[in-house]
Amino acid sequence: MNKYTGDFPVEMGGETYTLKFDWTALARIKSELPSKSIGELLTGGDPLALATIAAIGFGRHHPGLKPTDVITMSPPVEPLVRAITGALNYAYHGPDQPSQADEERPENPPRRTATKSLNVFGWLLRLVFRRPSSGA
Repeated sequence: MNKYTGDFPVEMGGETYTLKFDWTALARIKSELPSKSIGELLTGGDPLALATIAAIGFGRHHPGLKPTDVITMSPPVEPLVRAITGALNYAYHGPDQPSQADEERPENPPRRTATKSLNVFGWLLRLVFRRPSSGA
């Protein structure tokens, strides 16, 4: 991804195509696929809708590319959806959006609550069942 222009490269049919959504592309998606939101179209399992969104996104750099061309090249769905999502996020949020590296960063490791609970439980047991001291 080019963080200055929002261009996302996508491998299809042994070639690299450039995906970019601008205001014109966003308007085309709304007019050509008005029945659902973009999120629903990306996750709905409709290959023609996905190919249409991709072809619209490729339109700025590859104006002759049609949805049937995308279907014919049959790129892997998950990488294509990730690229479309990234390009759409850039179109809406610009370069200050959180990167995928930030999103994929593992969360903090889980706390050792079980160990802490056992330690507290052991401390309570020792407190309750104290041995009487010898007094010396």
